[in-house]
Amino acid sequence: RAPGPPPPPPPTEGRGLVIQQIPELWTALMRTDWESAARDFKARVKGASAEDDMEEMRGLASMYDAIDLEQFMEDPKCVVCGKPAEKRCSRCRLDWYCGRKCQVKAWKKHQPLCDALCESAKKQGGGMGAAPGQAG
Repeated sequence: RAPGPPPPPPPTEGRGLVIQQIPELWTALMRTDWESAARDFKARVKGASAEDDMEEMRGLASMYDAIDLEQFMEDPKCVVCGKPAEKRCSRCRLDWYCGRKCQVKAWKKHQPLCDALCESAKKQGGGMGAAPGQAG
């Protein structure tokens, strides 16, 4: 018989709830049948079609769309001058700008990426901003 997992680390006092939960999380992870989980995952991936993969990606994308990830971002900076930015490309919503002057300055460089992102979103059934070729 193979030896069991080592004992969990002792709880840490005074460092908050998450740190104190580590022994419980560790114990739960050690009880997981990882070999079975790996077999199930391998079978699922091996039997998946391209359509299955796309459906899974759509589900993941919609899950992340529902989360306001911007609340975790640092304050945006202008991609041109580095100053604090309050505006972003209205088409792809990727690049941030401090104002119209920097946005216009960056447009020639930004346009190919912006067009590609918007075209991709359009093919996936979503839509982004203005028509290709228009400044965002």
